[in-house]
Amino acid sequence: MATVNKVLAVAVPDAASVLAALAFPVVVIDGDGRIGYVNGMSEQFFEHSAANLVGQALARVVPADSPVFSLIRQVRDTGASISEHGVDLVLPRGGGRSLSIHGAPLGDDGAWIVLTFEEHATARAIERQLIHRG
Repeated sequence: MATVNKVLAVAVPDAASVLAALAFPVVVIDGDGRIGYVNGMSEQFFEHSAANLVGQALARVVPADSPVFSLIRQVRDTGASISEHGVDLVLPRGGGRSLSIHGAPLGDDGAWIVLTFEEHATARAIERQLIHRG
């Protein structure tokens, strides 16, 4: 569903449509460490449906010793966006991957955290395209 931007006088897609169009996984974690939202790429990344992921503790999907949990604590402690690069993440269903993980607080109380995962292979492919374009 689109809304109208009164300044530009054009229809603007809603946030869910924007998140669904992103080419990388987006996961929202609540204050108890449960998954509250995933976009379509998260389903592919974790090899689970959104219905399976939402409501689950992140620790059931990502190994408990993963740097993801350290990043979440840092975001909660500082209230700032934080990125970790070169993170090796081994998923129970998806094998190992080298990633950049980005975390940002969502909302005024900082209980919700938005995580994005960017596989380094994807980042390198984008970089090559940009260099090739000149």
